Amino acid sequence: MRIAGFNRFLAQVTEYTGLETTALKPLAQPWMYAAVILCGLVMLPLDVWVIAHALQGAGGL
Repeated sequence: MRIAGFNRFLAQVTEYTGLETTALKPLAQPWMYAAVILCGLVMLPLDVWVIAHALQGAGGL
């Protein structure tokens, strides 16, 4: 789950619990979302081709 204001959230956790959170970083950077979308778009034509052949009963690749 992505949290907007992650640094503010960590500051509140530190304030209320006293836990050290300086080493914590968000797991996914915005460019990673773009990379996942790009990979999905690259694979989409192959997926469509496989589904189309399966529906036609091609029997093999």
